[in-house]
Amino acid sequence: MKKLIVILVVFTALAGTGIYFVLPTNIDWDRHMRESAAAFQRRTGVSLVVSGKPAFSMKPSPVLRLGKIRLGNVADSTYPQMMTADGAEVLFDAASLFRRQIKIKKVTLRRPQFYFETLPNGKWNWQTAFFDRAGTDSAIGFASLLMTDGGAEVKSDKYSPVEKWDKLNAEMFADSLHGPFFLEGNVGAAASTFGFSLKVEKFAAGQSPDFSLRLINAPAEASFVLNGTYGLAAADGETLSGTLTYDVRKPDRFFALLYPNENLPAPLFQPIVGNLKLKKNAQTRTLSLSDILFKYGNSSASGKMSVRTLTAQEASERQAEEESFAPVDDEDEEIVLRDPDDPTKKYTLDGAPVSEMNLAEHLLPKVYDGSFVFSKFEADPFVDHLNAVLDFAVKNRLTDTNSSFSADVVFDTVDFRRDAVHQLKTKISLTKKGMLFSELSGTFPGNAYFHGDAELKLDKTPMLTGKMAAEIDSANVFFGWAGVPLPDEIPQGLLRGFKASGDFTLARNGVLFKNVKGELDQNAFSGNLAVRSGKRPAVNLAGNIADLNVARYFPAQSKAFADKRGTFSGLSARDQVKSVFDGLAFLNGFDLNLRLTSPEFSWGDLNGTNLNADFSLARGVLTIKNLSADNLLASKIELSGTAEGFGGDPRAEALKVYVEAKQLSSLTQMLGVTLPRGLSPQDGAVFSVKVDGSMQAAKFESLFLYDQNMLSLNGTVNAIAPDQYDWNAKINTINRNFRTFVGFFTDSYRPAKSNPGLFQLSADLQKTKNAFRMTGAEIGIGRNSLKGDVKIETGADGKKKFSADLTAENLELSGVLPRMNFMDKVRSDSDPIPDVLTQNGFLSRFAENLSFSQKPFDLSFLGNYDAAVSIKANRLVLAPLELTGVDGVVTLNAGKIGLDLRRSLWNGANFGGMFSFVREQDGKVAASVAARLSNATAPVKIFGANKIDLANLEGLTVNVKANASGKSADEWAETLSGKGSVLFSGADVIGVNVGRLQAQLQGQQKSKEDLDRVFLSGKTDITRFKADLTVNGGVLTLRPASFVYGGETLNANMLTFNYRTGSFSANAQFPSGISGVDNVVVSIEKKTDAPVVVTTNSQYAIKSASEVAAAARKKIAEQQRKRDEEKAREQEEADKKQRRKTDDLEQKASLAQAEASRMADELRALSKDVYQVGRYLQTVEQVDGALSKILSDIADRKSAKNGALSDTEIQAFENRLKKEYEDKAQSVAEAYETAMSVGMRGAVFNAMNDANKILLEEVKAQNLHKDLTDIAGHVQDIRAKMDELKALNQQAEKADATDRTGMTVLRGQAESVLEAVKAVHEKTQRLIADKNARLKAEEEAKIAAEKRRLFEEAKAKAAAEAAAVAEKIRKEAEERERQRTIVRTDGASRTGGTVKKTEEKAAVLQSLTPQEDGQASDDADKKDDGQKNGGAVIIRRR
Repeated sequence: MKKLIVILVVFTALAGTGIYFVLPTNIDWDRHMRESAAAFQRRTGVSLVVSGKPAFSMKPSPVLRLGKIRLGNVADSTYPQMMTADGAEVLFDAASLFRRQIKIKKVTLRRPQFYFETLPNGKWNWQTAFFDRAGTDSAIGFASLLMTDGGAEVKSDKYSPVEKWDKLNAEMFADSLHGPFFLEGNVGAAASTFGFSLKVEKFAAGQSPDFSLRLINAPAEASFVLNGTYGLAAADGETLSGTLTYDVRKPDRFFALLYPNENLPAPLFQPIVGNLKLKKNAQTRTLSLSDILFKYGNSSASGKMSVRTLTAQEASERQAEEESFAPVDDEDEEIVLRDPDDPTKKYTLDGAPVSEMNLAEHLLPKVYDGSFVFSKFEADPFVDHLNAVLDFAVKNRLTDTNSSFSADVVFDTVDFRRDAVHQLKTKISLTKKGMLFSELSGTFPGNAYFHGDAELKLDKTPMLTGKMAAEIDSANVFFGWAGVPLPDEIPQGLLRGFKASGDFTLARNGVLFKNVKGELDQNAFSGNLAVRSGKRPAVNLAGNIADLNVARYFPAQSKAFADKRGTFSGLSARDQVKSVFDGLAFLNGFDLNLRLTSPEFSWGDLNGTNLNADFSLARGVLTIKNLSADNLLASKIELSGTAEGFGGDPRAEALKVYVEAKQLSSLTQMLGVTLPRGLSPQDGAVFSVKVDGSMQAAKFESLFLYDQNMLSLNGTVNAIAPDQYDWNAKINTINRNFRTFVGFFTDSYRPAKSNPGLFQLSADLQKTKNAFRMTGAEIGIGRNSLKGDVKIETGADGKKKFSADLTAENLELSGVLPRMNFMDKVRSDSDPIPDVLTQNGFLSRFAENLSFSQKPFDLSFLGNYDAAVSIKANRLVLAPLELTGVDGVVTLNAGKIGLDLRRSLWNGANFGGMFSFVREQDGKVAASVAARLSNATAPVKIFGANKIDLANLEGLTVNVKANASGKSADEWAETLSGKGSVLFSGADVIGVNVGRLQAQLQGQQKSKEDLDRVFLSGKTDITRFKADLTVNGGVLTLRPASFVYGGETLNANMLTFNYRTGSFSANAQFPSGISGVDNVVVSIEKKTDAPVVVTTNSQYAIKSASEVAAAARKKIAEQQRKRDEEKAREQEEADKKQRRKTDDLEQKASLAQAEASRMADELRALSKDVYQVGRYLQTVEQVDGALSKILSDIADRKSAKNGALSDTEIQAFENRLKKEYEDKAQSVAEAYETAMSVGMRGAVFNAMNDANKILLEEVKAQNLHKDLTDIAGHVQDIRAKMDELKALNQQAEKADATDRTGMTVLRGQAESVLEAVKAVHEKTQRLIADKNARLKAEEEAKIAAEKRRLFEEAKAKAAAEAAAVAEKIRKEAEERERQRTIVRTDGASRTGGTVKKTEEKAAVLQSLTPQEDGQASDDADKKDDGQKNGGAVIIRRR
């Protein structure tokens, strides 16, 4: 800019030179202006054009007034002119003028506009024109050059944007073109007015002038003074050198001039004062700034800077080099953009308009290189208003340039935060999007040494990134200076040594540290950290700390936390959760993402290892991916899920706690929990809990594992009152010892086996107020599996009420039930239990093995509770008893056991009853039984005796009601008393053969020994046995007893059995089978330790048996005679029956053949007209032929067999009928029905099709003979008939094929309509024939008429053309006559000539016109008349 102002001084000489060439030498000013312009161009190479006519006046002073002035430009310039002005006035010195010398006193340019630009050779255009080429006539001078309301445009090179000045008002004084010059005035730039003054010392030709330039701006109280030399001499190399002194008192006002739309905080603007030396070389395109000294407020610095502008070639090469590293786009790759609101739409860049380019992006780049040393720098104003500074830099794209900038900067002392940073060093360079700080280092408070590299990005959002390493001796001092709040409780010896290195990013709203590794107080750490500031701070931390000893740095808070644990353990579970969430209320104030690991950690009195924390906190919602630790409270603890409501209503989502405790003591002590029975504080356990919901309603999942046992509880919980909850859950539990599981609830359970087996439970558990309900329970105890519902209620008195409704597939209860001492030895349910009723002698073995324990009963498991359990089991084993299909109810209370066995099966027999056991005051137990066994079957001997036994019992039913009381089972056996009944529907008496007895009695008489030997061997079936049963004093009695044999009811008299001693006695009587013969009685007796004795009274039956034998033989003979007569009669009936069967067969075949023949005949008739019927006819004809053959064969066999075929023959023909007709009857009927349907429908369709063909011919005829209007009517008639046929066809398609009458009618109607169509068509044919005859005659007449018409037309056309030619000739003649201006006497001859020519043309036309006879002579006569009448022609003036 300064150089340009110097050039402006030269303009005085230019103006003087121009005026010199336009001074008049005589009165012809125009000629002199032309000569002067030509001379001006020869000397400067620049054209001078003055518009208008110059006006010279000597009064009152010599003055030359010029019009618009345009000064051309030199070669290689971009502007078309160097200067323009609206006008000029040149005031001359009168005395010099008369001495033929030009002495300009004053030159005034009105609204001049100057154009300055740097040429490719580095020189300014004005310098080239007026210093390099202009003459050296120093005689030209002027006292004053005044410029008013002017302006200028300055272009430092052809790539740079134009600088515009306006409001230029200045005055220059010049003695000659070689100075001295003095210029002062003001100019408008940057929306302000600058005052300037320029003084150029006198210089000789070829010398470089010295100058002094002063520029001031009053609003900013800014002044710039440049003293130096402008290199015009060749030796100076086109250099500008000098010293620049500057002083800006109000930099904010000066800043507003440069950036009128920006507003930075006032503290940033401090007075600036300084000086520097500059040297600019146009040839080398360099600018050197040296000895830079400046002071900014209290900050001061020194330095130097060099600037070199690249040539266009260098810039191009540099750009090519940069682009060579840019990725090459694949020409075939299409860039696709998708609308996020509608992903189905895509857009490509094809045809997209190219955005406007910022011209500054294409300026010739410059290379800046410098170094600065700040002896002191106050950083607080910049740091305090850093956001404003960065916003300004981003908005104005201060670093967005193609130029390169590099500067070494050293800050000896940086005052910041009431302390100092020393030796802050860096190398600053610019990029297109920011600034690079290389080799950055410095020493901060706390003897903190930092070093690294950084980049300040200013493209969109200001951001500082880089790598940094730090070594701090006193970390507490540094962090305190940096503004990090540090609690006072941190011990003095901590927070000292600190080392770290890593990547960092600083933004206005936060900071990011990545890949950090370091040590604090010799404790290693690594990871990443991001902190976001603002209204809602956020922290993102991912790292590892070797020893996270928080208690070491915060001893007071750690101790306070430990002290609170005692109070915490005394709270209810609800209050504990509430206390934890209230204590975390501070989490609502910021967001957090944390991924932290530490091999060791401690807080309060809690210590642990392997800490792994991975959770996030967003707007009060804590999301835990994993929070785990080992050896915390002697446990491994893991936490995951989401929690919120800190300081308010706690809420959780999938919040899961997993604890693997080595010892439960630490956990129970902290939580204030009492372990249930069966668990010791030294025991280990694993449990987990997952919660979704709030303190009022939540969903939970829990799991508890201990000693290979498991309990899981999953469900929902709802608060009904403070610390009172109802819940629904799914419970699953596994305990390897059922006795251990029951031990959690009572110590009174002592089963017969020490381990009844594995316990498993799965159920839906519901807790409402004081009741628990389990529904859908699946319970496993050892080999037992149960399903059902369970309910436990607690009454107002605290008494538990237990109820259950269970079903089971298999129940083996011997080892599960409490040891009540009912038997001396409890058998294992796993031992094989035989089917008792299928083994010989089962009743004897039962009696022999029967024993009664003398151990006192043990009912200690009964307590202060009530229980009612309904059980349904497919199998129940209480060794040695095995029941199936069990349905019963067990009731328990403090003093009673009740069993209502509603039904069951024992060895296939129904078994049920009521059993109760009541604990009495004296230790006795009163037993009451009401039982029933029904429909039992014993297919074996029940006693296993060698002589007489009872076997194969069926329908055995036993009813018993009994009572007993005692302290042991033995006392029960002694006191047992009761009644009942025994019944069975049938049995075999083994060792008694009543049939042989009766046969022997009816045959040859033998002795009693022979009879008993036969009688007491084999077996006898008896039925409907019944007896009354009593038991008392150890004796079981059946009396009275009876059974049925052979339809006769017999008495068994009595059966007794002493189950204490084993003695037995019984007797029964059996019928002799002969009327009048007494029954035979058998007696059985067995005493203790004695064999069984059997006796009979058969001797009484032998005597009367022979008396009935003769009568029996006579009766048998009579019965044989009657049987023979009946046989003969039956044979005759059989022959009649066979003949009827044969006739029926023949009639059946005949009817079938007649029907097949009828169908074939009907189809043959149809197939003549409808060919499709033929393929169905073949099927019917095949069946017809087969039936005819069967009838012929039946007739042949009848004649051979006297009309009666055997059943075998009849069946053979039946099979043939079935194969040849019946099996095919449906297909034949379908073929027939289909054929009839096709035939009838085909006939109707054929009629419609024929009619349609006729209709097409009619339509064609209508189109060919449109004049025959009757055909249109015929078409309509046929179309109407077609509609009828279509309707008939539709009816035929829909009609039932079996409706023969309906189908026949439709066929007849269709054929009738077709005949009507044909009749109409015949009418049309006749009309066409008549028309053709008529047309032929008309055509012949038409040909003759046409010939006449053509002749007439040709004749008329020729006449019209001749008339047109004549009319044209007449008009032309009239027009020529009107143009004449005088009347000629010889007009007749001239006119006659014209008329003659006209007549000749008309004659030619006439000869071309066809003429009839006589016409040519008439026209000749008319012509002669015309010639006779042709006289003088009078031409009149117009």
